[in-house]
Amino acid sequence: MQNHQTIEDTITKAKAILADQDLSDLESKKIALESQTLEPAFWQKTDAQPIIQELAEYSNQLKQFQELNQVLQDTQDLEQALMDQNLLDSDRQSFEIEFEKQGQLLVKLVTALEFTQYLSGEYDRLGCVFSIH
Repeated sequence: MQNHQTIEDTITKAKAILADQDLSDLESKKIALESQTLEPAFWQKTDAQPIIQELAEYSNQLKQFQELNQVLQDTQDLEQALMDQNLLDSDRQSFEIEFEKQGQLLVKLVTALEFTQYLSGEYDRLGCVFSIH
């Protein structure tokens, strides 16, 4: 049951991560950048490549949050199914296995998003000079 508690903690973290994000703002920024790329003279602009990179970042972030949301929903659905008292033992065992798999995937996604959030400050895209003396 230790693993079940870890999954419960991760569900709480995933909910917090999704609550902290303004997905509609990300989507509107992505749409605004996509509309710029449709302009006839876009590729002649000197700032075309940074715009494409920013668009790719927004697309990647949205994809990650959508995947997290889906895996979270699936995990919660499986957890709810496991609480059903009328569930046959054979079904319960297969649901438990699937719950563990979804839980491991959820842990992986939450860990990756937490890491990304730690490194998503204003200056984190810039390079740095690191030296050891």
